[in-house]
Amino acid sequence: MGTKKNIALVTAGVSTAAVGVGAWAGIRRAQAKLAQGRTAINETLPVHSKWWRDTAKAEGELLYVALGDSAAQGIGASAPKNSYVGVIADHIRTVTGRTVRVVNLSVSGATVALAVADQLPRFATFQPDIVTCAIGANDIAAFEPELFEAGIRKVFAALPDDAIVGDLPCFYLPWNEKKSPSATRSCAGSPPSAGSRWSPSTTR
Repeated sequence: MGTKKNIALVTAGVSTAAVGVGAWAGIRRAQAKLAQGRTAINETLPVHSKWWRDTAKAEGELLYVALGDSAAQGIGASAPKNSYVGVIADHIRTVTGRTVRVVNLSVSGATVALAVADQLPRFATFQPDIVTCAIGANDIAAFEPELFEAGIRKVFAALPDDAIVGDLPCFYLPWNEKKSPSATRSCAGSPPSAGSRWSPSTTR
């Protein structure tokens, strides 16, 4: 009887150890996958940035200027041209039958404060026909409501009446998602003008 108990205990111990090893292996695979994803994203940052700089050199009958962060750069999209900026530019070309010059002033990782300091001075040098702005997602992790609202008001004050403004995305992480409504209220409470339009950002 004692021998059977010992065998049962050994079998249970081996099974538990096997489950533990399997779970740890799964965690290591997930960590490796995340590391590969981070590497891939980091490698795309200079590639996308250069693509937009080169694209801005092309002349066009219409001028489209974009402000924002990595979403406007197309990080996560299959290619820079498939970011929402690229999709909008293609749509304008199709609908109007005119050529479009795209100047993408966005910077991956940009916060509202960085947009005010870096993107707005450059934006002031252009007279665009179309403007899009999607900024604020990078402010959520260390969200400071008063600073965010002061910054977003400066951004909106610089935009033309017919600018298209993207709202903040859904973050899915509870600790960040709690901050998103407050930031969105700040945006909604100080839009560029009644004529501006709000639109979610998409990539493909």
